[in-house]
Amino acid sequence: YPIIFEVYPHNGQKAHYFEQAEQLRETLHRHQQGFIHVERFQSLVDEGKILSLSCWETDNAIAN
Repeated sequence: YPIIFEVYPHNGQKAHYFEQAEQLRETLHRHQQGFIHVERFQSLVDEGKILSLSCWETDNAIAN
């Protein structure tokens, strides 16, 4: 099950966003059953936009 959302980090905060996102990814891998992976993509059209794509095994895993 994919979850997709857009993020617009505040000016000068993109590195901080990626640091926080990495910590969250590690936490999800260790503690959230059903989490598969997450990827983030920089928009080629809108420099300030980041797309986040996370994948889950079931809808119950997402809800928990």
